[in-house]
Amino acid sequence: MIFSRKLRLFVPCILILILSCQHEIILPVPSTPSGVSYLKDIAPILTQNCNYSGCHIASNYANIPLETYHDVIFHGQVIAFKPFESNLYDVIARGYMPLGAVLSAKDQQLIYDWISEGALDN
Repeated sequence: MIFSRKLRLFVPCILILILSCQHEIILPVPSTPSGVSYLKDIAPILTQNCNYSGCHIASNYANIPLETYHDVIFHGQVIAFKPFESNLYDVIARGYMPLGAVLSAKDQQLIYDWISEGALDN
């Protein structure tokens, strides 16, 4: 009787531990539309973290240019209103980019919000 009670507590605990061991992206906090601007908010983040180092500029043919709005949408594979389906957000959220650094939570949230709001050229 005591064994079956312990077993009933033990099995669900182990199951929860096993199922919770996954590597997932930490979801940003859903926010109300903030009117994120590509020109004012997103372009400076990309310039400072992606272009300044020379990695994502047009003259570096080995990499994906992210210098203009068109570059970001096309090469960054941004899908308006769908940040989790957008390659740009995915590589940033997973910490793959920028190389050797991590964007601040604020910058990640701005990129998430911008894509969620339609990735406008504003």
